[in-house]
Amino acid sequence: MTADSRTFGKQIAFLGLAEAIEGGVLAGFEIDVLEIRDPDPVLVLSEEALRGRRLALLQTALLEHAAAHDIHTTMVFHNRVEEAQAFAATLHETAAELYQAEVSDAARLEAADLPASTARPYELEPFRHVRPERVWTSWLCGEHTVAERRAVLRQFANGINAAGKRVHRAFLCSVRVLGEGVDISGLRGVEAICFADPRASWVEVQQNIGRALRPNPDGTTKVARIIVPVFLGKDEDPENMVASASYAPLAAVLQAVRSHDEQIVDGLASRALTRPSEGTGPGRLVRDEEGNIVEGAEASAGHSSAVVNFSSPRDPALIAAFVRTRVIRPQSMVWLEGYNALHQWRRAHGHTGPVAVPYDTEVALEVSQFPLGRWVAQQRRTFRAGELEPWRIEQLDELGMVWEPGDEAWERKIAALRSYRKAHGHLAPRQDAQWFDEPIGRLLANLRSKDGLGKDPERAARRAGQLHAIDPEWDCAWPLDWQRHYRVLADLADADGTLPAIEPGVTFDGDDLGRWITRQARDWPELSGPQRERLAALGITAAPRPVPAPQAAATTGRGGGLSAAFRRNLAALAQYLGREGHIPIPRQHAEHIVIDGQEHTVALGVWWSNTRSRRDKLNPQQRAALQALGIDWA
Repeated sequence: MTADSRTFGKQIAFLGLAEAIEGGVLAGFEIDVLEIRDPDPVLVLSEEALRGRRLALLQTALLEHAAAHDIHTTMVFHNRVEEAQAFAATLHETAAELYQAEVSDAARLEAADLPASTARPYELEPFRHVRPERVWTSWLCGEHTVAERRAVLRQFANGINAAGKRVHRAFLCSVRVLGEGVDISGLRGVEAICFADPRASWVEVQQNIGRALRPNPDGTTKVARIIVPVFLGKDEDPENMVASASYAPLAAVLQAVRSHDEQIVDGLASRALTRPSEGTGPGRLVRDEEGNIVEGAEASAGHSSAVVNFSSPRDPALIAAFVRTRVIRPQSMVWLEGYNALHQWRRAHGHTGPVAVPYDTEVALEVSQFPLGRWVAQQRRTFRAGELEPWRIEQLDELGMVWEPGDEAWERKIAALRSYRKAHGHLAPRQDAQWFDEPIGRLLANLRSKDGLGKDPERAARRAGQLHAIDPEWDCAWPLDWQRHYRVLADLADADGTLPAIEPGVTFDGDDLGRWITRQARDWPELSGPQRERLAALGITAAPRPVPAPQAAATTGRGGGLSAAFRRNLAALAQYLGREGHIPIPRQHAEHIVIDGQEHTVALGVWWSNTRSRRDKLNPQQRAALQALGIDWA
């Protein structure tokens, strides 16, 4: 009705649903979500066969729910006449099966001795189900006459069967026949309604819910139950309800309630986000019959917001996310799948604040892996283009979305490094290595350089922590080339940690492993302590080296086609090897030597480097002299 209607006159006040419930004009209500899963699913079923199977499962779920909450009258709303008729016709059979399966023989014999009009279900405790003859059921559609409808409604509302005997539970199936203005009055009110099929019309949902919200005829307190069946898939996880199509009936009911009163549904979203700790937060005042405030008393939250009960415990934050994305601002199912994956990922890892999702992150949803990292990157691109809706930005902000482009580029690099480490077992690529279009060799070299992680200390520490989590030796003190060879050999080691025999010429991804092992053994004194420890664990040790006497070397060189300068350098080399026991020789090294009583200073490092690089020009005598000192390349 508009604010100024020609039919009804001017609107002088508005009474919301929440206010009507608090004022006692309408009964309070709770929404019960029956999450039904087929215990023995049949994969190959026609649409009609599947609907029939679900109808049988719904019968069982409703009878169980009525027994658990001691519900006496339930209206079941169908879309098809044949299904309403079938539900009513076969309900007694389902009730008999449940009763037989639950009640003991002794209890049945005891109940059989009681008069039919006085047998009460709680006398059979701890069993809940009643005998099938105490369950009433019928159905109505538009083809029933007015007299037939009145007779059925009279039995339903008064809790009697066609013979006038009392029944305990009554189920009335309706197919769009009880429209506005049709009253159901009797000794009992409508305690519960159930939507057997989804409803597209908000007005129709509101009218159906209104059947249950009418107060009890005797004035007693009533909490109506709005029952919404949800049929889950075989492996469907209820925690994925945000993006699940199975929960569309619940979203439709909440949307219909919200169209009448936003406060009562929006409270579901805000309550989970701002719920106070126990014992804190404002409450509503309690007044006595004269309207005076009762000091020290505080009303419960009551029905200022809807109460939704699920078959299994549910995180209030998840319910809030469902209401915001499926009810208040419905999103596309494609977008919701990513939103749900982000919610599940944060929940699984215990994140509560802003956290960047790694680009290669995937989340298991049902039977597939959802590429969450790429989805988040797409949301960032849409955001930077100014095309992301404000409410989606708000919803992602609530989940700790990180929008900075720099972080996004960094996450792509981290994803490439993580993927490379997983594939190769190390984080020591060649300088020219590429991985997933990322120049990973240059990237890691830059990260290891000064200020490679950025000049912001906090960000640099955070990034270093991410790299350390991928590979603790990403920033080792020795060259990456050395680290790569070592890691490859460590992966080739036997169970006891030792390497098999690897001769020079054995290569792996272009690296000559045998030659590298020989070089490490030869250059052992040049290695750092941690390097030696790693090689020793693989069985690689220093190579034995002959130490010729300097005099012998000098004698060898006399005459024999060796120049005086070569003999002088050769003597200096023999002295160096006798003292140090290793090569190569630093290029800047100068060696002091005494030959025939005369002191000489020899630029041994430069001579050694030049001689080695020009070894193809050495004559046989020079080569023989170097070989005598144990120089393998000569």
